Amino acid sequence: MGPDGQLTVELHDGRVLVLHDVVMGPRAYCGAQVGGDPARAKYCGGYAEVAAARAGGG
Repeated sequence: MGPDGQLTVELHDGRVLVLHDVVMGPRAYCGAQVGGDPARAKYCGGYAEVAAARAGGG
């Protein structure tokens, strides 16, 4: 995560997520989506779906 506390994740399906408060586990990660719909604010996914990730927001 960058100094802004955010992580940008690009998925294999083409979506780009900007997450904050990310928790990384041995098989998956979870974080709150920045600027997302509050009903879908939390996102959890597996590392296999990640094409690229970089520190900081989009």
